[in-house]
Amino acid sequence: MIIIVTGLNKSVALNKVLEEGVNHMWTASAIQLHQNAIVVCDEDATAELRVKTVKYFKGLEKSELEFQHGGKGG
Repeated sequence: MIIIVTGLNKSVALNKVLEEGVNHMWTASAIQLHQNAIVVCDEDATAELRVKTVKYFKGLEKSELEFQHGGKGG
């Protein structure tokens, strides 16, 4: 499952989808239950996320890039 989120106007939706529980009002929040989910978003879309959430996902991205490049960094 892939969700692509761009722009400041989608930042509240991204917050609801990632930082609150699965909810029928935000059906994309079901991504929290998916084992192979990918969320692609630009910096503007992260405006309503908590700093800890942004740092967590940036850390995952960095780790994946390092893994793909044999530990040599992104």
